[in-house]
Amino acid sequence: MLRRDIVMPCVVIFLCDVVWNALSPTFSIYAQGLGATLPFIGVLNSITGLGMLIFSVPAGVYGDRAGRQRMMQIGTLIFAVACAAHAVAPSAGWLVPGRVLFAIGTVSTFPIGAAYIVDVTHPRERGVAFGILTTAMSIGSVVGAFLAAILEGPLGIRGTQLVAAGSAALACLLATLLLRRTNAPTPHLNPGLPYATMLPLLKNPRIAMACMVQLLISTCFTGVIMPFFPLLAQARGASTPLISSMFSLRSFGSMLTRLPFGVLSNRVPRSTLMMIALIVICVCVFAIGSVSAVFAMGAFLMIEGIAFGLNLTVGQAAVTEVAGDNERGAAIGLHGTAGSVGSTLSPMALGALADVTGIPAVFQITTAAALVALGVAWLTLGRKRAPAPHPL
Repeated sequence: MLRRDIVMPCVVIFLCDVVWNALSPTFSIYAQGLGATLPFIGVLNSITGLGMLIFSVPAGVYGDRAGRQRMMQIGTLIFAVACAAHAVAPSAGWLVPGRVLFAIGTVSTFPIGAAYIVDVTHPRERGVAFGILTTAMSIGSVVGAFLAAILEGPLGIRGTQLVAAGSAALACLLATLLLRRTNAPTPHLNPGLPYATMLPLLKNPRIAMACMVQLLISTCFTGVIMPFFPLLAQARGASTPLISSMFSLRSFGSMLTRLPFGVLSNRVPRSTLMMIALIVICVCVFAIGSVSAVFAMGAFLMIEGIAFGLNLTVGQAAVTEVAGDNERGAAIGLHGTAGSVGSTLSPMALGALADVTGIPAVFQITTAAALVALGVAWLTLGRKRAPAPHPL
């Protein structure tokens, strides 16, 4: 399994996750220091989600046409520019361009890397291959958050962001030199109407269920954990390096379990594993908003990260295994779009809610809403039989 076709995209994605997690744990604190209010912090996160929503499906579809390697080259270069844009922002309003670029870089690397893995593996290998990929992502999360923890003291948050830009530039170089084109162009796809390719996929209940779980988990993570955990932890006495360290431990716990989850997904229905992941995340989100001890917050954050890794490992595999050969990129794009819907709507709404009710209440309200939505999705989609995959 550790052949070059699998290892090299994992290395590129590892570096991308270093970028993502060097910036994300303390972004809310950085934005607040530049003058952002709680509602505007939510808006900034919603801008990122909106960018992912807009570009996720086109990136997946055009990755089917132009090649995963080309898309990953572009995505890693955009990541480097996004990091630099964050670092030089003089005020909170100037963070907006960086957030848009950050979104484009995200959808042009992570889901495309997953599609690349599918292209070079046999169906029997994919559970383990996705476990290797998500383990590489998790190691990148550990390294990125750890770098933030040790560099934010001497260099500050701006300096850490410049280091992240260097990591993205290295990922671009490796994608250019070491990845190969794995898929032929598909001229039957209409480049002007990429979203039209989603309609048949939306009728598949297994894909629809995976997308619903992804939307709810994205709401919990992007709408609650990322913007408000750092602010809540800081209010309870945690320093900026400690907050980054807690996110590093979150990623470390997730890293240790992703490969076993990949193996387990070959034996346990992936839809069951995804729902278990969402339920565990809801419990942890509620607990983080309810406890007062920083240590307990960090412990629940690590458990949430393990469940997040479970869904990440099995979610993309679940949608690709029921899609046809020419639909995989589009299916992963749809899965990413579902997450982007949560990332777009929830931060802005929850930012406004936090300004009225306080940050802890946001954790509890989100938990209740996510569990209700999961119950409705299971009743409407969970028991339907999925049609067999078909080529376009």
